[in-house]
Amino acid sequence: MEKYNKERLARASEAVRKAGLSQIIVSDAAALWYLTEEEIHPGERLTVLVIPSDSDPYWVRNRLFPLKSNGIADHPFEDGEDGIGLLASLLADGRTGVDGVCHSAFLLDLMGRGGNRTFVNGSPLIDALRAVKDEEEIRRM
Repeated sequence: MEKYNKERLARASEAVRKAGLSQIIVSDAAALWYLTEEEIHPGERLTVLVIPSDSDPYWVRNRLFPLKSNGIADHPFEDGEDGIGLLASLLADGRTGVDGVCHSAFLLDLMGRGGNRTFVNGSPLIDALRAVKDEEEIRRM
């Protein structure tokens, strides 16, 4: 993974920690590109990046959307497989941020899968990260 993306993901993980979250689930295509430089537009298929507060980020995604080899752990699934069940099995307990783009059907299903988790709006956290541009980001714009 490029140093640039590692720095963004490290800042995101630190923001998750400071916000008192166990993790954040990111599904917004623009935020996914910002954090990983993966261009993904999954439509109605589950494709998320989970950024934990205390471990490395990971993908839970439909295999239809190939990724670059970027060093982020990958948990793919096929159409017809239980992607929400896979996501639920990987999430830590605790407060979980979810961006505002996550389909409500996915979130409601995830909420019904048990675990000792509460879900909060994670969009302000990701939006705040994306709002501050460093010199490299400005150059690339």
